Amino acid sequence: MPRKKAQRTRPDPRTDFSVQKKNLVNLRDRTPEERREIARKGAEARAKKKRETMELQKCMRTLLTMPISRSKDKQKKVLKEFGFQDEDLTNKTLLMVALFQKGLQGDVSAIRETVGMMDKLDMFEKTGELTNNVTINLLPVGQSYAPTEEDEKEIKEIENYDPLSEEAQLPDDEWSTDDWDDWDEDVYNGED
Repeated sequence: MPRKKAQRTRPDPRTDFSVQKKNLVNLRDRTPEERREIARKGAEARAKKKRETMELQKCMRTLLTMPISRSKDKQKKVLKEFGFQDEDLTNKTLLMVALFQKGLQGDVSAIRETVGMMDKLDMFEKTGELTNNVTINLLPVGQSYAPTEEDEKEIKEIENYDPLSEEAQLPDDEWSTDDWDDWDEDVYNGED
């Protein structure tokens, strides 16, 4: 039966945020066991996503290292004109030359990508490693900071933290949500 114009429909819980908000339960209202279970499920989902991403990267690496197919003689000729030898004629080389040519034509995103690659290469050649570390100096000018053994140990623990391991169970005080009292309302209402 078709709806009349004035007839109201029930809100769709998939798209209506007010319906979704009613179904939300704040973490502070959950038991420590429920919070651990939620954290465990989140860690499992992240691990699964990471595995999938790694599989895609492995597939891409395989494709890039494959030699250029025989049907692409024109592209092989272009690569040889750039000075590449037969053993260097891979899909990776072809892709980089295509990116380079796009940049020469004025494609801004290709130029940015090329410059970013060169910056990373320069960093690697200078330091022997690729780092994306950002240092924030919170000390007054003229003072220096030397990390203690305890600081180094804490940094290593954080860097090597595996949420799926048996030892990864955080103490209940780590899950304290006392300072979250009005956080959700501020965010939902757009307040600072």
